[in-house]
Amino acid sequence: MKNRTNQGSERGAGLVGRARKLVRKDLTGVAVFSLVINILMLTGPIYMLQVYDRILTSRSMVTLIAITVLMVGLFVAMGFMDLFRSRILARTGLKMEQAIGPDTLKLWLLRGNSFPKGMPSPLKDVATIRRFLSGSAPGNFFDIPWTPIYLGIIFMLHPLLGILGTIGAAVLIIVSLINDRAVRKNTKALSQITSQKDVLAHQGHESYETVLSMGMRPQVVDQWTALNSKEQRESAKVADTTGASLAFSKAFRMIVQSAILGLGAALALKQEISPGAMIAASILLGRALGPVQAVIGQWQQFKSAQTSYSRLSQFHIVAAEQETGTNLPRPKGHLTLEKVSATPPGVKKLVLDGLNVNLPAGSAMAVIGPSASGKSSLAKLLVGIWMPRAGHVRLDGATLDQWQKDDLGKFIGYLPQNVTLFNGTIGQNIARFDPNATETNILAAAKEAGVHDMILRQPNGYDTLVINGGENFSGGQMQLIGLARALYGQPCLVVLDEPNSNLDTTGEQYLKAAIGRLKARGASAIVIAHRAGVLNAVDYLLVLENGRQIAFGPRQSVYKFLNAKNQKARKPAQIQTGPLPLAPTPPPAASVQAQQASHIVPQRRVPPPPMPLAAGQGQ
Repeated sequence: MKNRTNQGSERGAGLVGRARKLVRKDLTGVAVFSLVINILMLTGPIYMLQVYDRILTSRSMVTLIAITVLMVGLFVAMGFMDLFRSRILARTGLKMEQAIGPDTLKLWLLRGNSFPKGMPSPLKDVATIRRFLSGSAPGNFFDIPWTPIYLGIIFMLHPLLGILGTIGAAVLIIVSLINDRAVRKNTKALSQITSQKDVLAHQGHESYETVLSMGMRPQVVDQWTALNSKEQRESAKVADTTGASLAFSKAFRMIVQSAILGLGAALALKQEISPGAMIAASILLGRALGPVQAVIGQWQQFKSAQTSYSRLSQFHIVAAEQETGTNLPRPKGHLTLEKVSATPPGVKKLVLDGLNVNLPAGSAMAVIGPSASGKSSLAKLLVGIWMPRAGHVRLDGATLDQWQKDDLGKFIGYLPQNVTLFNGTIGQNIARFDPNATETNILAAAKEAGVHDMILRQPNGYDTLVINGGENFSGGQMQLIGLARALYGQPCLVVLDEPNSNLDTTGEQYLKAAIGRLKARGASAIVIAHRAGVLNAVDYLLVLENGRQIAFGPRQSVYKFLNAKNQKARKPAQIQTGPLPLAPTPPPAASVQAQQASHIVPQRRVPPPPMPLAAGQGQ
């Protein structure tokens, strides 16, 4: 098991690593284009130097035309380079999403309910990284390393100009760090509040029947409004801090650029530099400080992408640990549970403890017990949604975690308590959206579930569209379509969680007939039952109470055990014939005669003494 976990971790890290290598290859090209773009950016300062220092002194129109044409050509080339860089970045984001998006969705589906509620979905993290890579921010980050190069060139023009430019760049960098430190706490609080608000809205929408029928809508709206107000306050704090930093950086940059122009003019008056150098220094400083200012405005995008990348990397490592297994041959359906104990994902309290079951292939078993006894939890274990905390669930001798998840799903049918249909046709839903499904297989599953005639009565038969998860069908119809989906492909193990909760008498007859057909073809069926309508269709009974196994065995044997247990439980409540210590003692016969003699009440009959009462009975 440890080796499997290591393999899963390596695979998860490999998925993200593959995407990182893909991005790194493209970003190498972006770096090359950034190199050329920043070299071509020197065209402006050089052009100014030539105009002020040579053209104005030589008064050569031919030279002016020549260097102007050269300048235009270089800037056009720079524009094309910038265009190519932006296109590479846009495609880099898309390639990253294509490389890791499908695997992320597969692993997210695998995690199911174990994924922490309130956390952004991994697909949102993928989208965040894609938007960052496809925007202008990476280009600005590639331009920042050129800031010291431009400052170095300014130093070459004059040390004082270089010192002023360096001070300006340092101040902007310090402002960026202060902004990051100032908004870090507010950003974290904002993320938490946004998650709480989204979870509340989702819960309210999913439970709209309860909310509306019980008059809870105002309370839900009030809670959401309160969270929304908190979110707005935190968002305003982040926006105010970032906006103040950005406004300061813009104003400070203009001040520094103007100051370097003034300092250059003073140095030119002293004839320490030429007028061209003064203009060139101002242009170079603007180019040096531009990326720093842009990064301040895009710092939150960078932090969001960084957080999403870290979260996505950890998700892939953890989720891939569950994505292990081998391509085993098709099982027959022999199910065994060996001292199985289980907890829900992320919970320590046991909901199942010490289950032992041996169900031969071609048999049907009903799981019964009071509410919260662990029946639905057992169903999740049997189909591989959960893994046992202790013990083993085996199908034909192999534990469920030895199978590839997608391969195991082909051999298992599952009908959950709450049936969910997907947007598409009825036929597609029955076929589990298998692109290789045939009409013969779809019809066979529908007929085995007894839903064929009902489907034919729909407007377009098997091509009838499922609207918004099945709102155009009744609960019973959805349950029968879900049953047909569970039976599609002739699975060897079918687990039905309260399959008759929405069925009428006719639907229950279809269900019992389907269980009989499953047994006839050698498949195993497990029915989680609250209603007794399907119990006479099963061979075995498993009785659960508080997550523990009370009884398991052939149906009639378990019935006898339960009847004997119930009779034993009722026996202490029966009236006992002998007196109990606390019961009143009947008076002796002589005392009764004396009482009769002392009363002169002719023909009056004294009532017999009271019978002793058993404990728990009386007045």
